[in-house]
Amino acid sequence: YGKLSEDCLIQELEEKRCLSFQICAQEARAYYGTPSTTKSVCASWAEAFCFGNPALIMEEHVLDQHLRASEQVNRDKRLKANCRKVAMDLAKCMQLKKNY
Repeated sequence: YGKLSEDCLIQELEEKRCLSFQICAQEARAYYGTPSTTKSVCASWAEAFCFGNPALIMEEHVLDQHLRASEQVNRDKRLKANCRKVAMDLAKCMQLKKNY
């Protein structure tokens, strides 16, 4: 989406994660897992679209993590519904507190 480099995009995702834990901690935990470890399957699944072009990925493990999460969630309708719910819960919380 007009990004000049993968680093810029990853930086934005990391900033969003950090802010989420500061503003909507409960919803962020449900969506991301913990602030400092590998992302939960829901967060990795939702971000998989960002890593759709393997040529832009400098770290192979980043691509693998997101592709595995995407496959796992897309195979399981209940998990997919849960991931959508926790993503929406976080988005709603962030929207309500956007002037934080």
